[in-house]
Amino acid sequence: MSPSTSRLETAFARSVAADHADLRATQDLDVARGYLEQYRPPSAEQDKIRSAMLEFVDGHPEDAHRRSCRVGHLTASALVVELESGEVLLHHHRKLDRWLQVGGHCDGDANLAAVALREAREESGIDELRVIPEIVDLDIHPIPARPGEPAHDHYDCRFLVVVTRALPPRVSEESKDLRWMSVAGAFELSDDPSVHRLLRMVEGYDVPSRPAAGVSARPSPGGAASEGSSAAAPAASRARISRRKPRDRLWTVSGRSRPGS
Repeated sequence: MSPSTSRLETAFARSVAADHADLRATQDLDVARGYLEQYRPPSAEQDKIRSAMLEFVDGHPEDAHRRSCRVGHLTASALVVELESGEVLLHHHRKLDRWLQVGGHCDGDANLAAVALREAREESGIDELRVIPEIVDLDIHPIPARPGEPAHDHYDCRFLVVVTRALPPRVSEESKDLRWMSVAGAFELSDDPSVHRLLRMVEGYDVPSRPAAGVSARPSPGGAASEGSSAAAPAASRARISRRKPRDRLWTVSGRSRPGS
């Protein structure tokens, strides 16, 4: 068995599809609390955010996962990774005008892994995606006020979503563009530190701290090439990331296995 096959099988063994029993929708916020309690923060900062999220859920026992909670609400997002090449899928968020991972509102569903997978499938148009049902990162960030919507916070729980091959994505109304790209390319396109945290979780690759200029990414149907990228450039000209010594696991998830797995 080759190292790449081993890593792919390991990742897929921990992932589940949308119809899995563990991904049933539920309004019970104890389920969301369970995901947060099982998360093992890799840093003091992540531990602080986790505590703040648990306090928020306890303070809003009826609607922490609903948009009706006007001060803020739980959201779930996903870094989508194609297992064979290690490429990731980012979208150019239409409202925020930034390159981010896909994700969205819970809208009353407290099963955070299910929400992350649902949003990834809806925003990418790829039904074959699978989710590793454990939080890998947390982030609380402000959302600016818009007409009819006050400024509020998103309490975002992040997951890894995987697929065996990079199927063509479809740009949704949430996005200006949507692309598969190398990790190095994603570092260049996104200026969001929390996205960079997610990218560093792709274990087994050396990610340059200052990616070379002009890293290209494959545009999706209906998406426009972004300034500074070269969508038409041949694959050989794209910046590559070099593999480290093969390891037993493809992904680093807080350095721990999922409880009960």
